[in-house]
Order: sequence, then structure tokens, then C-alpha cells
Amino acid sequence: HSVVALTGTQCEVSASARVNCGFPGITATECENKGCCFDSAIQGAPWCFHAQTKDVRSQQSEAKTRRSSK
Repeated sequence: HSVVALTGTQCEVSASARVNCGFPGITATECENKGCCFDSAIQGAPWCFHAQTKDVRSQQSEAKTRRSSK
């Protein structure tokens, strides 16, 4: 499992669009070690959340690679 360095824009996810990546009380370090974004500025929204992925092509090519490797 590799840790991917996230860019700032990937972590610019609106509170309503955040998909929880952690657990209650997770620290910024624990969250980042999971490869997720951490932002505790918005109360009531997940503080540890998945980055937004805009590059659909890379996701599609990954899926093709997985299928062809069977």
C-alpha cells in the first residue's frame, strides 16, 4: 500500500460531498497515512475524507488493467 501525496485542490471537497475516510477522533497524521484529506475547519462534516478524483481516464485504465490481469 503506497501513500499518495495529495495536492491541495484534490482536498477542496465541499462539506456535503465529503466521503468519510476515518473514524471519530482520528488525527491528521492517521488520516494522511491512510491517503486521505484532513480538514477540521467545518463542524459536522467528516474531518478525514477521500480526495476528489477528477481524472476519470486513469480510473478507467486501472479497471481495465485489473480485468485483464485475471
